[in-house]
Amino acid sequence: MNRFHEILWRTLAATAAGGVAFASVAGEPVLPGDDGSRDEAGRWAWQITQPLPLTAHRDFVRGSHSMPVQPDVHDRTFASTPGSPNAVLTCPVPPSRSFRDDSKPNIHAGGSKSLALDGASGKPSSRGSPDSPASRRAADVQASPKHGVAGSAATSAGAGETHAVPLFPAASDGFREGFVRVINHSAMAGEVRITAVDDDGDVKDPIAFAIEAGTTVHFNSGDLERGNAAKGISGSTGAGFGDWRLALESDVDIEVLAYVRTADGFLTAMHDVVASDNGAHRVPTFNPSSNHDQVSRLRIVNPGDQAAPVTIRGIDDLGHSPDTVVELNIPPGAARTLDAQLLESGGEHGQGLGDGAGKWRLIVESEQPIEVMSLLESPTRHLSNLSTTPAKDDEGVHTVPLFPAAGGERQGFVRIISHADTPGVIQIRAFDDSDWDYGAVTLNLDANAVAHFNSEDLETGNPLKGLSGGVGSGQGDWRLELTGDVDLEVLAYVRTQQGFLTAMHDIAPSIGVRHRVAVFNPASNHDQVSRLRIINTADQATQVAISGVDGAGTTPDSEVRLTVPGGQSRTISAQQIESGSDGIEGHLGDGVGKWQLNVRSEQPIMVMSLLSSPTGHLTNLSTAPGRGAGATSTEVFDALVAAPVLEAKCVNCHVEGGASGTTRLVFVSTANSDHRALNLTAIRNFVATVEDGAALLLEKIQGIGHGGGEQVPSGSRDFQNVAWFLDLLDREAAAVSASAETLFDAVAMAPPRTVLRRAALLFAGRTPTPAEHDFVATGTDADLREAIRNLMTGPRFHEYLRRAANDR
Repeated sequence: MNRFHEILWRTLAATAAGGVAFASVAGEPVLPGDDGSRDEAGRWAWQITQPLPLTAHRDFVRGSHSMPVQPDVHDRTFASTPGSPNAVLTCPVPPSRSFRDDSKPNIHAGGSKSLALDGASGKPSSRGSPDSPASRRAADVQASPKHGVAGSAATSAGAGETHAVPLFPAASDGFREGFVRVINHSAMAGEVRITAVDDDGDVKDPIAFAIEAGTTVHFNSGDLERGNAAKGISGSTGAGFGDWRLALESDVDIEVLAYVRTADGFLTAMHDVVASDNGAHRVPTFNPSSNHDQVSRLRIVNPGDQAAPVTIRGIDDLGHSPDTVVELNIPPGAARTLDAQLLESGGEHGQGLGDGAGKWRLIVESEQPIEVMSLLESPTRHLSNLSTTPAKDDEGVHTVPLFPAAGGERQGFVRIISHADTPGVIQIRAFDDSDWDYGAVTLNLDANAVAHFNSEDLETGNPLKGLSGGVGSGQGDWRLELTGDVDLEVLAYVRTQQGFLTAMHDIAPSIGVRHRVAVFNPASNHDQVSRLRIINTADQATQVAISGVDGAGTTPDSEVRLTVPGGQSRTISAQQIESGSDGIEGHLGDGVGKWQLNVRSEQPIMVMSLLSSPTGHLTNLSTAPGRGAGATSTEVFDALVAAPVLEAKCVNCHVEGGASGTTRLVFVSTANSDHRALNLTAIRNFVATVEDGAALLLEKIQGIGHGGGEQVPSGSRDFQNVAWFLDLLDREAAAVSASAETLFDAVAMAPPRTVLRRAALLFAGRTPTPAEHDFVATGTDADLREAIRNLMTGPRFHEYLRRAANDR
């Protein structure tokens, strides 16, 4: 092999490995068991592949959009590695702050060979100095509301972000304790730093613990306040005033999930907060003060460094809004919790909402950023988080994924809110675990009013609640679909015999046909039993596959497979998932600690993670607001970008022979069977090689400097999806917080089959032949080198060289 071929080989092998210092040549980071067959490209690949540099100096400059953008690539293809001891090695690190900050964060390796990053300023990081003023201010521990890092990225793409826990009970509470689950999605070990702020706004000294690559660590209120050497937690906060809120940071990509756990084992999620719409936080359900057993509490957190004036307005179930409002002022960094009695009476020094009809809807507003939670406490001191609201689908169907049958220890309870100024008629269809058609019942709803019905009302009818009749008894539990001729909001709950509510409208986050469950108890926990509910809303049966990752980061070799008939649901326990059972193929076996589950299907489904306790409570643990489904750029592209944007708009001109067929970005049409993989590669390479490529693409589709005019309006859902996709591309290429000695520790060489495939795409514009695959099956480097050398010939390889030379 001559020197030129050797450099080509080094470039290809390194990029195929998904290395931390390079962008990938032909796709996303290599996953275990991924041979690349899902992303194979065809004979036109040579038209849209661009060579990527082995070593490139990358400066990140903020573009005109609120998303990380790919950097400029200053040196060129096949550049040599800096050899001077004072050379600067720069890795791509997306800034995590507002796009208005036009600084250029870099990682520098100088004579000391240590790497340091400040993601906001590009200056030496102060994170290692917990006593610095910045680390002591409450405002500096405010978390961003979302954490959209790719779940399969092999690098620390989400490192440096702040993850918030809005409520973490104090250790002095003898019945309730906070419980936090921290998952390391990185291929590197790291440190997690916890900053605790009490309800008075007092910021405690940070504490820390180590977390191994791919593993999960848990800690509770006692660990926080008293420390726990067995869990590797160094330091402790001591006691605070009231309860806590937490901010967690790490130099690796972590996910943080928060719960409250009671002495009898009841567990409920505490990472969800009320959604904000232009500064208005709308609480959908809040019990009145007349309900002395199920007491609603409103928790408001001011994470900023200025006092937050807060205004609270109320709307009762008849749609009436009091003339008075509740006003309060929350000090910097502090949190306040108000019950219904205080809201209605106004306390000693202010006016309240007064007495309303039924339950309240609340609107909480402030000019300062705040976090709002709607909590419900029972006489037994169990606590439920009622902050979430579901989304209707594009066809206006509101789905209740689980509604218990009448006569059991738990009762279904639906709350329907009208946001219209005119009366409406609601149609309710019920589906059980059979294929029987139960017909529809209707419910009359007044303008701006609220209606409720429970399991008995659904099955037997209740004219007093506006129902036209009942559906009768079914087989097992129900799934409901509600539609109406007015603007609706539908919330679903499960209510115990004592009246305690837990939300049942939440489902596991998904991307395409993959759904992610962030927490699922193992079968060895006989008291807190996890169950997976899978709902098939389509008419046709679907095949479902379930894979898992345990607390040690281990993925079992086998999957669980089952069939869910059309229109029906299946609920399977942790015991069935681990050991198998009738109607299920395969099993996960015994794992370490709790599971993460990925549920894939042939067509759209809904997935819920449910937890039942000996007390009779049923908890919905489906949400994972920080990370969601852990979508990869490939998944977002396939599910949300390719068809509605690229194939519907861009491909009309940006193809060979088209009006834009000579530009820097040329796609292939849908007539090519490999068009998705090829077009995704084209975008990846454009973003990696063009200065501010991601920001440029966002400008073009808005019509800025684009001959084709506006294609995707900036405020549209399609634009948000494109921005998300480009953000994920950027994150998946990022690597942070490594030393010069450990920079390549997370790099794993791809298998020969994958490397050969990428070489064939890059050099020959095609996928490998069966004979070529057989040739590299030995797994030796020598055979792989020979196979790649054989690809370096012919007109398409010369076209590759021409493009590489022109790029200089």
